[in-house]
Amino acid sequence: MSIPSALPSSGQAGNLQHPVAKHPWMYHPGCEIDHGLPEPYAVNVDLRLLRYFLAVADELHFGRAAAALYVSQPALSQQIRKLEGELGAELFVRDRRSVTLTESGQGLLEPARKAVAASEEFVAAARRGRRLQRRELAVGFMVRWPDGFSAKVVRAYRERRPEVVVDVRQYDFRDTTVGLRSGEMDVSLLHLPLSWTGAALRPLCTTRRLVMLAEGHPLAGRDEVSLAELVGTGLPWAIPPPEADEAWRAFWSASTERSAVGGHPATVTPRNQEAFFDQVASGTLLGLTEELVAQVYRPHGVTFVPVTDLSPATRAVGWRRDDTRDDVLAMVQTICEVAGVDPPAAE
Repeated sequence: MSIPSALPSSGQAGNLQHPVAKHPWMYHPGCEIDHGLPEPYAVNVDLRLLRYFLAVADELHFGRAAAALYVSQPALSQQIRKLEGELGAELFVRDRRSVTLTESGQGLLEPARKAVAASEEFVAAARRGRRLQRRELAVGFMVRWPDGFSAKVVRAYRERRPEVVVDVRQYDFRDTTVGLRSGEMDVSLLHLPLSWTGAALRPLCTTRRLVMLAEGHPLAGRDEVSLAELVGTGLPWAIPPPEADEAWRAFWSASTERSAVGGHPATVTPRNQEAFFDQVASGTLLGLTEELVAQVYRPHGVTFVPVTDLSPATRAVGWRRDDTRDDVLAMVQTICEVAGVDPPAAE
């Protein structure tokens, strides 16, 4: 069906609009209108479906992807089928043994990542704008620091900027950028390394990496142990969840170092520090931490032993590179002063 009056003249081509949107009276159910617009105009993809697609594409396993997303596997499969239906393209080849990306799925990976990242940046900017209006500052951390460090920071900052409301929140292992990437936090106390490059960082200290073992374990009484000895125990190894930053996950699971000594033990993923302690104390798991954690936490039934052939860990203060507000930089300076290190040089 052709309706010339719905289209602008050639001199108005720069203002081309969807004819149904411009003239709603023209649309009748069951009436096919050939408006000459490309196919993507008819597709409105839910960003949540793109996140599901990326999770399956990263894991190439519906069960692991569903666990990472906290949804059931049947629900995830249904949502992927919905996305494929909306796009009119099959994204995955599934059989009983494997999941692989189709050519279409491979081609959509990068655009999907960019779309999700853009939405995250939008939300992050909105959150920062809201806090700016309210004169609030959000500070995040993952595990407690020794000697009441966080309380000292907040007191010192309030003396410097009493008009600013400071909100301190704790994160678990799923968000190793500690709220910076999502825009939930303005400044965070981080455990490096991070592959995400959106954070400005000022290292605060380095500490040895330790292994956590059950008190009754044969290696628990040692002054130090090697990685090969730990792999030789046959115990499952704690690794961070799949949502964790890629570089952070590799460092805290010592994946490269374990491979170098021929170690490929079973792995378990604790969701937070407390669950980690409980599983280690039961004798069913071992995993890495660092010296400051051993100073702060005294979990019953857990022993901390230095690992000789692992590089040290670094703690840092981080903030978003694109956030140069005075209140943010004042918090960074306060944290550095309390930690006893020089603040970052002004750019």
